[in-house]
Amino acid sequence: MEIKVRAWDKKQKRMIENVGVFYSDNTAYIYKYTSPELGYVEVFVNAKYQDRFIPMLYTNCKDKNGKEIYENDIVKHPTYPEFYYKIVWYYNGFIPLGINIDNYLFCENWEELEIIGNIYENPELLKNGGKNATK
Repeated sequence: MEIKVRAWDKKQKRMIENVGVFYSDNTAYIYKYTSPELGYVEVFVNAKYQDRFIPMLYTNCKDKNGKEIYENDIVKHPTYPEFYYKIVWYYNGFIPLGINIDNYLFCENWEELEIIGNIYENPELLKNGGKNATK
């Protein structure tokens, strides 16, 4: 299982890929590797993540285009293209919220899904309960 994290920067309204999280004095901090091949951190993001950053885990699943699916991504299913689904943690794994859970635990059948955005950069996709307004 590969552990990857990305974070939404609420202040700059942008996604930061490949971040790390560390804890000190009961506070979690987000940092960015600027030189991963050298194995050290050059730049720390200067803020407590609770105040500015929202970390999201990689699900270890990929969509039909081979794109990595993260927590809080929004996906669509080919059988139900008029509905969009948010990726969430559910008990012991990630699921597309609203799809039959038994068929989508542990990345089973996720290759049929397609990422169309995420809840931070594309919040309009989940209006009307996730129903696609263009359909």
